[in-house]
Amino acid sequence: MPESKEKRREIIPLLSPTCVSESVSPGDVQVKYRHRGREVSYHRRYAGRKNGPREIPRVPIVLTVDGSPWVEASLYLLDRAKGKPLTTGSLAPIAADLATYRAWLDEYGFEWDDFDSHDKYATPTYQYRAFLGDEMDAGRLKRSLARRRISSLQGFYRHMMEHPRYGFEPVHRPWREKKIGLPSTDGKGFERIIEVTTTDLAVAGAETGTAWDLTINDGGQLRPLPMVEQVALFNALKSLGNTEYWLMHLVSVITGARIQTVLTLRLKYFLAPPTAQGKLFKLQCGPGTGIDTKFNKAKVWLSIPRALYEALHTYAKSERALRRQDKSVTGRDGDNYLFLTQHGNPFYEAKDDLLKIGRGKKTQKVAQGVWDFINKQVIPEVRKTLPDFSYRFHDMRATFGLNWCDAIERIEGGKHSYQWALNQLKQRMWHNDSKTTEHYLKYRQNHELLEKAEEAYGLWLSGLIEST
Repeated sequence: MPESKEKRREIIPLLSPTCVSESVSPGDVQVKYRHRGREVSYHRRYAGRKNGPREIPRVPIVLTVDGSPWVEASLYLLDRAKGKPLTTGSLAPIAADLATYRAWLDEYGFEWDDFDSHDKYATPTYQYRAFLGDEMDAGRLKRSLARRRISSLQGFYRHMMEHPRYGFEPVHRPWREKKIGLPSTDGKGFERIIEVTTTDLAVAGAETGTAWDLTINDGGQLRPLPMVEQVALFNALKSLGNTEYWLMHLVSVITGARIQTVLTLRLKYFLAPPTAQGKLFKLQCGPGTGIDTKFNKAKVWLSIPRALYEALHTYAKSERALRRQDKSVTGRDGDNYLFLTQHGNPFYEAKDDLLKIGRGKKTQKVAQGVWDFINKQVIPEVRKTLPDFSYRFHDMRATFGLNWCDAIERIEGGKHSYQWALNQLKQRMWHNDSKTTEHYLKYRQNHELLEKAEEAYGLWLSGLIEST
């Protein structure tokens, strides 16, 4: 498809809910647009907090081929955002999936709501499922991504059918459903059968992958960087001379913080000089702290070693940081961000700040400046010594997890209990599921066993060849 999905969706930084005006009053906004060949015009007024839902940050919308909003998909995303206004970040992949679906509809000439045909394979959902199958067979699309796209598509259509106000009453259903029972074991070890609904659009089978896959599934496939790559990366960051990006990487690789947490660290937490006591500085993150967390996770803490805190304190007080603070709207106030661009702008706006000052402001892709710096400057610099090097900022988090496991193994000599290490790392990485944490603890063991098996197989094969 010629149109990239990035061009097919936008983010509204702060959505202020409005309602239709019964009569025209001062301050009302006139809305005019063309819909299915006729002109539509009406007035809206700001609903306010008492008469409607609160202002909602970062609401995604999906665009059609001409750049206008895909009304139904955008309203679906808005309905989802209203239900959970503080976790709208989870809508981003759904919006991306629907944008990809819309691009396919526009390219192949299908209408999203045309289910009049008796032949199910002539309808858009079945045609799109066939298209995804061809993409998987050609190796251009991962099975996991195809599965997610079908799930997003079904969520959209279910919402349209469940809410009469959309007027979507297809002659034939977009898919066929059946119920199946899946065995499950609860936390106490009791087995039970859970009834789930599946459809004939479902993408069956699991991702095959490879035995030598070096990634860890932690909110995405993250790759822990081996030590030689870590050294090359931080040498490159130093040589590029950008203090902010160097410190951002340090914070993530030393604490395991995700990018939205790193970029919303507040100045006030690093203004005081380090105390004489204590080797770790505990920083609370989440709602009420001004520091964003994934899914608005509350009551979580970053463990910041003294050396890192000293580096951040020194930076917060430096002339370089002060110049950036003076250019920003917030100035040297402690509620300002620790990291600002050279123009005094935030790299990423926290949800609390969007609710305060972000109304009407268009945003770019989250942390776009960081991605651009990595792709255009950092990776090319590292490739001067490691030609095949590549990474994403999220890999810093996985690198922290594996570094922590290696450090505990060296310091404790393997004397600590597995459960203790599991609980400690789970808390530091803010995992909900211990199974995700176990990926880190078992990473080295799994690959060492695989290496030994490969070596033994190689020796046996060599002996077999020599004996012939």
